[in-house]
Amino acid sequence: MAAAYTATAARVLDVARAAALEAGGHMRARLGADVVTTKLDAADLVTAADSECQAIIESRIRAAYPSHALLGEESVSPGLAAAMGALAALQQTHEWIWIIDPIDGTTNFVSGLPLCAVSVGITRGGERVGAVVYDPFRDECFTAWRGEGAHLNGT
Repeated sequence: MAAAYTATAARVLDVARAAALEAGGHMRARLGADVVTTKLDAADLVTAADSECQAIIESRIRAAYPSHALLGEESVSPGLAAAMGALAALQQTHEWIWIIDPIDGTTNFVSGLPLCAVSVGITRGGERVGAVVYDPFRDECFTAWRGEGAHLNGT
């Protein structure tokens, strides 16, 4: 399936960008949050802000696209096999899947280092078609759509 940049693609990226910006604002306000648990091992940290940011992103996406599937890091068992299994299961039933890492760089986030971002990937028909990565500490929002290149802050 071609991933031509259409009005649908533009709207999908707009929703992803708005969700990332809102979650990024929350992330910025919570920098240095306490660890509440770990997942795979002692280095795989989880804070309350992780699930809060994921909820913000999911709420924005569900409001615009209630039939699309969401695969958030905080909703999947730890490990690559679990993530790939969850993705494969969703691909059986959904054309569109949004893959969310609400705080990409949690270790830095917990340490108070502003070296983390919100990451949202978008697949359609099993093909990776779009993405948004927002660094709220530099106010840099990278967007990309397959075949259309990447853009920083809309340019």
